[in-house]
Amino acid sequence: MRRVKTNSLLPAGIGQGAAIAHKTGTLRFIIGDAGIIQMPNGKSYLAGVLVQRPNYDPKAGDFVREVSRRVYNYLDNTKVSNIQPIVGDASGGH
Repeated sequence: MRRVKTNSLLPAGIGQGAAIAHKTGTLRFIIGDAGIIQMPNGKSYLAGVLVQRPNYDPKAGDFVREVSRRVYNYLDNTKVSNIQPIVGDASGGH
């Protein structure tokens, strides 16, 4: 997955120094990309975007790139907090 030749979708939205292993898929009415992104700040995440499109509409690729860019930027600027897991159910029982 690190040797995919089409790098114009998810990889186009990630920052410099990030690594991605991904797989694209393109059909007449569907385009998609799914991958594992490792960020330079040590965070990793999974991303998958599948878009139904009119006949070969290039705007679908623009959408995938924009989603990739926004998710990457959000995770790059967000600090991970130490949220404690909830033990028991919502009613307070254990």
